[in-house]
Amino acid sequence: MGCAVKKRSEIRRILVNELGFTNLEAYKRWVEVVRPTMTITDEDIERLSPDAVDCRAFWGVCCELFGTDPICNVAAPPALGALPYEIGNSIEANRMNLRLAKSLGITSFLESANHRRNCHAPTEAAQCVHRSNTNI
Repeated sequence: MGCAVKKRSEIRRILVNELGFTNLEAYKRWVEVVRPTMTITDEDIERLSPDAVDCRAFWGVCCELFGTDPICNVAAPPALGALPYEIGNSIEANRMNLRLAKSLGITSFLESANHRRNCHAPTEAAQCVHRSNTNI
């Protein structure tokens, strides 16, 4: 990419001044009213892509603006993430999440990152994740 990543002030300027995300209610209105009328381009995505921004600064700005865990998107209707079948209990849900994470290579990445951080024996949590992955 070659360009410097966007820092807090630039991220905030894009979210607040350009997109109008002054708070969670403004974001909800944007999702309901503006977003359905837009055609998102590659350039739109690239502006706030994880490759183009300081991710810690991005999540920090989101926390300031929305006052909640930015991963918990309360602006999107629950039907957007609905599965085509019933999940019976939290154990099934956790297995589904873990299966998805494993299929996307996330668990391998986490184990690799953990190994690089702790060059010695894996932590108890990593061993637990490894044992869980073998049961999927």
